[in-house]
Amino acid sequence: MISTKNQARPESITRLSLRQLRENAGKYAAADLSYLAMGLLGIALMFLSGSLGFLSIPFITIPFAFAASGCMAAISKGGDLSNAAFFSGYRAYFLPPYQGSYRVIWSYVKAFFIGTVLSSFLSMLVAEIFAGVYPTFEADLASAAEMLMGLDASIVDFIGDSESLRLFVLTIGVIETGIVSVIYVMFLVAEAPNPFFRNTAKGFNGNGIKALKRLINEKSGGSLRKDYLKAVWPVYLLLPLFFAAAAAAAYFVPVYNADVVLKTDFCLSCGSAGLFLCTVIVLPYVSLVSSNLADKYQRDFMSAAYDLSKRAIDMAEMQRRAQEDALRQMQRELDEARRENEEAKEKLNPDGGRHGGTDGGDNQGA
Repeated sequence: MISTKNQARPESITRLSLRQLRENAGKYAAADLSYLAMGLLGIALMFLSGSLGFLSIPFITIPFAFAASGCMAAISKGGDLSNAAFFSGYRAYFLPPYQGSYRVIWSYVKAFFIGTVLSSFLSMLVAEIFAGVYPTFEADLASAAEMLMGLDASIVDFIGDSESLRLFVLTIGVIETGIVSVIYVMFLVAEAPNPFFRNTAKGFNGNGIKALKRLINEKSGGSLRKDYLKAVWPVYLLLPLFFAAAAAAAYFVPVYNADVVLKTDFCLSCGSAGLFLCTVIVLPYVSLVSSNLADKYQRDFMSAAYDLSKRAIDMAEMQRRAQEDALRQMQRELDEARRENEEAKEKLNPDGGRHGGTDGGDNQGA
């Protein structure tokens, strides 16, 4: 019997990323602070105007998160942090091959749809809870509905005077917007490895990377997806917790208590700030996980890229041959049509040439 020694298992992506964080904590913190500084600008705009805050997400917050993530990955490979590299990463976000890496618009569409459906069910659940806690809630809600149907302007004062309605409107408003916001950030976290995959499989756009990931998951039994989820699942738990904690804390701040609309906006702004704070905390870890995941599956991506490229070349060759066959068939049909046309002319005038010669002879004799 041959004795075998226990071989050391390869370090998991989670352990590797955490070890890298400990080894260069100062450099990662510096890159994270740069992202924090730029993100606070977006938070300030959000408190000033909801529209400006919304626009700051795709043009300030997300691009600078991309820039910081790239700097952190470079640090893990021995690189240094510099302002030039940070702002260069910001510009690179809007240019190929990284443009559209996070699928910002599509992620929001999915988050909005899923969040709307979930918030509808949660709203009904909250209504049932309020009906059990506040004896006058159902009567007040019915009165408010009648006032709303009648376009009664005093409905705002009526809701403000009713503790149950005021809290209900605030809770529903926070839930509806909060769920969409949290799910949106979750989708962005799910797309976080894409820039690193694009750097590995050069020449492939977003749809190409998606096809590569699908092919790798099919060959490996979903190991690519499982490795990433195994590493980042705590992040998915922290995101809603931070939002809910910040929004709940904002409710107890003694401001805008007389205006339910302003109070709701304040709670939502604080919840969004808490959500942003969570992204600041987890960004170094998610960035390192994404980079290490791309490194681990580099050969798989190269192999899948070769397979897809070969399939594309084979398909192009098949299309070329099919086009050549179609052209040859069209030429044969054209030749056949020409022969049939000539035969038809001969049938219509079979003695055309002989008549011409006879006429000429007769004229000479005369």
